Amino acid sequence: MESFSLEDKIKKAVVPLPGERFLDGLIAKEDDLELKIEEQGLKDQLEKQKMYEELFAAKDKIESVPVKSKQNYKIILPKPGSSGWESGWLRYLSKSYGGYIPKNLENYLDLYRKNGFKKPPGVFIPQSLMQYATLVHRRIHGSGGRHRNRLEGIQYSKDSIMGELKSRLQGTDISADYPEAERFGRTAIFFDDANGEIYFNNNGFKKYMSEDDIVADLDWRIKYRPDISMPKKIWRRIRKLSDINEAKNLIQSLYSTELVLRGYGSGSAVQPQDDVEFSRPRSAGFLAEKMIVNILKRRRSDYKEGLIIAEPSDSIEDSEFKYDFKVQFIPWEKLGVGRPHTVGFQLTVSPRGGHKGSDVTKANKRLSTSPDTIKIKNPVERVVLLRSPRIDWTQYYTRWLNEGKPSGGPEQYLTDSEKESVISSIMKEFSVASLGDNLTYYS
Repeated sequence: MESFSLEDKIKKAVVPLPGERFLDGLIAKEDDLELKIEEQGLKDQLEKQKMYEELFAAKDKIESVPVKSKQNYKIILPKPGSSGWESGWLRYLSKSYGGYIPKNLENYLDLYRKNGFKKPPGVFIPQSLMQYATLVHRRIHGSGGRHRNRLEGIQYSKDSIMGELKSRLQGTDISADYPEAERFGRTAIFFDDANGEIYFNNNGFKKYMSEDDIVADLDWRIKYRPDISMPKKIWRRIRKLSDINEAKNLIQSLYSTELVLRGYGSGSAVQPQDDVEFSRPRSAGFLAEKMIVNILKRRRSDYKEGLIIAEPSDSIEDSEFKYDFKVQFIPWEKLGVGRPHTVGFQLTVSPRGGHKGSDVTKANKRLSTSPDTIKIKNPVERVVLLRSPRIDWTQYYTRWLNEGKPSGGPEQYLTDSEKESVISSIMKEFSVASLGDNLTYYS
């Protein structure tokens, strides 16, 4: 693939700016597109969690009222879809103790009140009422109240991580290395002046890597430490790149734990990431999802036409819209402006796909008929069933474990043709006709 320098990207890109107040302006002052992309990713993640907290707040408020009142809540809040459920929920939303009310329901509630707390004649109940009621019903009858202390501890931990991140970024500006106790768990990386690439020592040989590899390897619990001998600008860049992504992963792990405690779904999407030690057998589906996302992460900035951003779904996305991960493809000239093209992928490693085809059909129907559904940062435009090529994901994972979990993750063992098969199956959903030097994006 023809090289495409960072300078070329900067010339084409509209650099996203989360704002000088975010992270105390420690990234906003940088003349560095890649760092600002990472900062925006962290900000997006925090904003998504804040959106969900609005719904969680409604449940938490209910849990704090007296027992008699809680019994009344459960009486007037029948299961969404059951006989007469609309009346109970409309009364709930009309009361002052109703907590957060979705803005798209406010006008309907006004009509409801004016009609003497009866369903307005000739007015259809918004689909968003069913969606909101379903989520809050889960929260009322869920398990979050039993874990209040742990949930409060999670929020405290999130705040602590952000405080630590700011401290690290400040330390990086004065060339402060990692604390000595932390250096031993990190692989030292160096800069090759001859070819301008970064590398680490692998049994006496130089193994070259990209900055995208540094980010992707974090998903396999592999961390790096740029050696102080590196040129200062590159050293600072890699440190900040690592620090932002490590903080993002920690916060995502806490968020996954929070969703589990609040009773959301099951499966890999709700599994707290810090519970995954990558030292025991895993299902082929779980491994395939993780490897595919990381293949895309390692290739995310390789294309002349745009940036690839791949991320796993959270359990709300997984349970409501049935996709395992989502991918954005953003033309460089549109980066930071407008809404990116985003597609959700439901992966199947089974040749037939089982029930997943019907799940995808239902998910797309919900997307097309419910534009005001659950707030999701960078929502998908559609959900696609992705059939895995004939790849033995478990074999590659086992090999990686047996070789001591080296840098590059288990996806490094896929052949070039296997990787291209995976990528092309995904990129065709963005009307990308071909890969490599001939990659073309059609808007």
